[in-house]
Parts: sequence; C-alpha cells; structure tokens
Amino acid sequence: MHKLIQRWNGQSVVVSYDNPSHTWIFIAIHDTTLGPAMGGCRMRVYHTPDEALLDAMRLAEGMTHKWAVIGFDFGGGKSVLAVPRELHGEEREGLLRRFGYLLESLRGAYWTGEDLGTTPEDMAIVGSVSQYVHGTKADGSRPVDPGPFTALGVLVGMRAAVLHAFGNGLAGRSVLIQGAGDVGAPLARMLKEEGARLLISDLDDELAARVASEVEGEVVAPEQAYRAECDVFAPCAVGAVLNRETIPVLACRVVAGPAVPLHSLCWGRAIPLIGCGSECGESRGRWTRSSRRRRAERSLRSTRLRDECSGYWLRRVGARRKLREGETISKGMTGHGTSTPRHALLPAIRYAA
Repeated sequence: MHKLIQRWNGQSVVVSYDNPSHTWIFIAIHDTTLGPAMGGCRMRVYHTPDEALLDAMRLAEGMTHKWAVIGFDFGGGKSVLAVPRELHGEEREGLLRRFGYLLESLRGAYWTGEDLGTTPEDMAIVGSVSQYVHGTKADGSRPVDPGPFTALGVLVGMRAAVLHAFGNGLAGRSVLIQGAGDVGAPLARMLKEEGARLLISDLDDELAARVASEVEGEVVAPEQAYRAECDVFAPCAVGAVLNRETIPVLACRVVAGPAVPLHSLCWGRAIPLIGCGSECGESRGRWTRSSRRRRAERSLRSTRLRDECSGYWLRRVGARRKLREGETISKGMTGHGTSTPRHALLPAIRYAA
C-alpha cells in the first residue's frame, strides 16, 4: 500500500479502516488545479486492500482528465469503500454515516456522489451528516439518480461513433451492454427506442434476463461478452475491462460506454473508442492516425479547455499544476517531471492500427 502511494502522481490519499464493518475506506485526491476534487463513491468487494486503493487512484486520475476536458472547475478525486461482503440494513447505513463524517472532516477538499455499488439512497445517508455530497435534496425527497443522465451521454457519443464507423444511425445495429445496472439498464431502454438490437450481459443472471426481456433483447453469458459478435460493445460495469487480454478478442466495430478507459488504445485494432466515463485501463498502444489527432487538437484551440490546459505540464498520467512563470511546479506526493503531449487530455475518439 505504501509503495502504491509513493509511486502515485496524485496529491493526497486518505486511508481509514472502519472496524464495525471491516471496511477499508480510501479517498484519493489526484489534482485540484481547477478546483476542489470531485468524484463518486464506489462500494464493492475487492480481493485485497491494495487493489481497492489502486482503483481509487486510477479513478481519481480519470476524473482530473474528465473535468478538464468538459471545462468544469473541479479537480480529480474518488472514494472507494472496500467492503468484505455486500452490506445491508443498519450495517450499511452505519458505514455510510461514518464515511460521511470522514468526508465532512475534509472541509470541501473532496466532494462525492453516487458511483458503482452505491445508490441515491446511500448518498442521502452520507448527505445527512456531510454537506459535500452531490445529488441530495434538502427537502428529504428521493435523491437525483445520475444513471439515466450518464446513459444519455453514452448514447450521444455512441451515435457519433456509429455514424463515423458505418455512415448511418443505430437502427438495426447490434449493441452488447456489459452490465445491466444503474447505467446499463436505462441505456438499453434508450437504444431500444433508437431501433438497436440489444445483447445484455451481467454477472447477475436474473438482472440480465429481466432487462433483456424488457428491451426484447438477448442474454449473453459474461464469459462470452468480449467474443460475442456485435456492432457496438458498451462496457457499463467495472472499469479496466479493456486490456491486453480482452482487446484482441473483441468482435465489434465500436467501443462506447461509461467504463471505457481514458487512455485505452486498441492493440492492433482500428476501433473508435468513445470514453464517457472516468475509467483508466492498463492498455497501451501507439498513435498511427496522427492527422485525426491533430485535427481534434486544433478544433479545441478556441475552447475553454485549451485555455485552462495551456499552463500545465502534462505527464504520462495526468495534469500537474504549473504556477506563475519562474515558480516551482507543485509535485503533489511524488514529483517526477516526465512530460507528455497536451493531446493526452483529449480522449474523446482515438484510433490505433
């Protein structure tokens, strides 16, 4: 755990162990150049605490890029509750309240909201003890569910990718949705309205069958999801699913989903990647269609993003604060000065061949 933190290029990590629920709590703050850190609260079972910490740091870094790209004045952050098993009732509520007190103690350095494994109701519990929660309502009514809004963003990106790849719309196109949860399910309903043919895959067989029945789709076994023939593969579950093992077996023309890594390039493939989420996978590749990259970069010169990013040193895994000319660059917890091109913050559509 110590080595992970020492090697990370982020600013800080808050680590806490919740004895009553035997849960590790990690809050990773990657970069606050643009504003306070902002990112969802993830709750899931991990094999080791180190795996949970790595997930928090990876996701926080992705949020730095995400906020910068869309021009919002927030920094990258993420929290992970590494539970030993699925929690319910008073045990779950107690953990969320204690997490809320920890969040409040940071005094706005990090704001959170719903993410994988948490619900709007969970955020209402956290919000009852902390003011630094998004999506809650002061009148006590049901909190806002961000899932359908995320699904809408995925749909818009998917339309653009399909138009580029096939020259027409989603009608008649086969879309495999991996993960039929808070984002995958509403995305499936929207795609049904578009006339797409749906393939649903989820570790929960009953959930997959229920969503597939609702959208008149087919169920695909989780172990067959990557190899299933489809026009579009939409990862809507956990992140880092695109890697050295899965990319070579993809049987699709387009990858579009909320769990698409920001830096993923398809090994030996020419697949448009639409990254609508904050995930950051392990895959690497090389740019071969530099003309498209240069056009994408030029198109952003007049945007706020370009202005905000013009004063940054871009390193391999994120943005570093650059103070006024002649002053010292803030290194965060570890200060390695390796720089990368500014287009590293332009993950919307990438190609590799």
